[in-house]
Order: sequence, then C-alpha cells, then structure tokens
Amino acid sequence: MTTGMGRLMPHKEDNIFAGSNVSRLALHAMSEIALAQKTLQTKTDSNNCLYEIISWACDSSQTIQPNEMRKILLKQLPADLIVDSLIPEAAYWLGNQWVKDEMHFVGVTKASAKLQQLVWAFTDHLDHRLLHTAPNICSVLVVVPQFCHHTLGSVVLHHQLTRDGVAAHLAMGLAPEELGQKVATYDFDGIFLSVSTREHLELTRKLLVFLKNIVASRTPIILGGRLARNMSQADDCGGADMVCDNYQEALNFVQRSRKPNRVWPERRA
Repeated sequence: MTTGMGRLMPHKEDNIFAGSNVSRLALHAMSEIALAQKTLQTKTDSNNCLYEIISWACDSSQTIQPNEMRKILLKQLPADLIVDSLIPEAAYWLGNQWVKDEMHFVGVTKASAKLQQLVWAFTDHLDHRLLHTAPNICSVLVVVPQFCHHTLGSVVLHHQLTRDGVAAHLAMGLAPEELGQKVATYDFDGIFLSVSTREHLELTRKLLVFLKNIVASRTPIILGGRLARNMSQADDCGGADMVCDNYQEALNFVQRSRKPNRVWPERRA
C-alpha cells in the first residue's frame, strides 16, 4: 500500500523481520560491515605504504635497495595499487614540498629519482614472456620530449603498458632529429607524448607537427601527461590525434586503428 506521501509501505501481514527475512537482513548487514572494514583496512594500509615510500625516498642514508623496497610494500598491498596510485601520489607530495619551499630542489630531485628506480623494480618483475614469443605484438613509443624534465609519469605509463602486454618503448630526452629517425625507422602502433606543464605548450605544438609530418596517418599520436589534464578546449594541438591523460582510453584509441597482422593481447578488466 502507499501512504499519502506516495511512499510504498509493507502490508501489516508482511513482517520483514519474520523467518528467512531475518537471515537475509543479517547476511546483508554482515556483508556491508565486512566490505566497510576491508575498505577501511585498505585505506589504512595505503596510508602506511605511502608514508613508507616517502620516508624511503627522502632518506639519503637509506640502504634499502629499490627491489628490497618493492618486496616490503608487496607484503601490504598489490603491485598495481602501489605503482598506479601510491608512487605518483608520493611524487605529487614531493612537488608540493618544493613549491612550499619545505624541500630544496636537489632533495626533491634525488627523491624523485628513487621513486623512478622503484617503478623500474616493479617493471623488471613483470611477465615479459609474451613480448618475446609474439614477434608481431603491438608496440607503442612513449616519448618524454627533450624540453621536459619530469619523467616519473612516463616511467609509470611504460610500466602500465608493459603490464598490459604491450611492447612499450621509452624515449626520454631525445633531440627532435633523433626522435624523428626513431619513428621513421620503426613501425609503432601508437606514439604517446608525455608533457608535464603548460609552459611547454608551444614547444609541444611544434614537436607534434614535426612528428605528424613523419608518420602521417599511419601512426596515431596521443598527447598525455599533466599538460593534457590541464588543457582547455581553446588550446590547439592539431598534430595530436587524441588528447588524453588516461592510458587505457588512449590504448583503446590506438587499438581501434590497429595495423594488419598485429597481435593485441587480451587485457585485464
């Protein structure tokens, strides 16, 4: 029956606390409580891991090697969460410390380099067998332009692509001529350009036009990184086929324009 307020009400003979209803309600409540506890525990573990990562990166006297640190962290959380979320969050924290003048540039640079080594430690332990057994596996070039000095994001992206079974190649700090020779020589399925700041927007435009003149329509170019995240609709990056800061969306875009006889691995949900 409905009340004058239009709310559906149970008939008085329908006792929601009777018989099997009680069991169902109890099971539902227990399930919700367990989920809440698990979420809270994951958050606590994440905060603990983040603190450990930052402390390890900032302590110049720390003797724990990146691979040892990887093992310590894996006892608490899965690798995907550590690489995709916690290490970038640690890098963001370092950047804020420098902006607030609470850490000097050298300290931030050294700590960031250690975070990058930690990502490489995780990448080294990925399963690379598919990349060596499938000669026509899809390949992507991740580019950090010569004018960019922030490289951690691209190393994380390289890890994510490799983890998804893509043959990811990393080109950091190459002069335009060297980069042009690389994209002209190898038949990549996509080029991911990672740029960290709007200060480099004009240089990025020029590089995009330069690369597009070489690859034409045979290879899509995706502009990503913090620049892509902070771009407005008024910004013109005509050389890019896509502007996106989500690697899975970018990879889907590349896959839709796949080349003949390419092997695309089944990616995880």
